[in-house]
Amino acid sequence: MKFDVLGRVNNMRLPDGKTALLYSVYEAVSNSIHAINDRFGEEKAAAKGRVSVDILLDEDGDVASISVADNGVGFTDENIESFETSDSRFKYRRGGKGVGRFIWIKMFQTIRVDSVIKNGSTKERIRFRFAPEKLNSIAYKRVVPAPSDEIGTVITLSRLHREQRGRVRPTSYLKDLAGC
Repeated sequence: MKFDVLGRVNNMRLPDGKTALLYSVYEAVSNSIHAINDRFGEEKAAAKGRVSVDILLDEDGDVASISVADNGVGFTDENIESFETSDSRFKYRRGGKGVGRFIWIKMFQTIRVDSVIKNGSTKERIRFRFAPEKLNSIAYKRVVPAPSDEIGTVITLSRLHREQRGRVRPTSYLKDLAGC
C-alpha cells in the first residue's frame, strides 16, 4: 500500500478555525511535555521542564506564526523516525496517535524544527523544514555542533493557509488557549 500524506490531509475535516488552531498548539505542547518527561523523568518534569508558546500576528490581525519551545530531550533519532512516520505507534503508551502534525499541515504552509540534542558527550543542533509534499519530508536538514546551546526544541508553524485566514480573532483565541 502506498501512502499520500497530502491526500490524507486534504480529506481531513477539522472543526472551526479557532478550534483547529488550538489543536495545532495542543499537539505541539503535548509533544513538548513528552520530550520533557523523556529528559527529566515524570517525577522531576514539572519542576525542571519549561514550555513556552509565542504567537505573532500579521498586519491584518491574523496569526503570522506560532512557536512552541521546550527544554525536553529534543529531536533524537528515534523522535525524527517517529515524526516521519504516519500514524506512528511510538507514543501509544502516552495516548499519542502519530497524527498531530497532520493538523499542522492542514493549517500552516510552513513548519520548522530547531532542536538541540545531547549526542554522547556533545550537543548537536538539528534544523529542518517539515515538507510533507516531498518524498523525504525532512527537508533542508542541517546538523551542526551546538557547544553552548541548551537542549530542547522550537517548533514554528507559520503562513496560515489562505482558507484559514480571517477565521480566528486573536482575542478569543488567546483567551481559549489560556483557559480563561
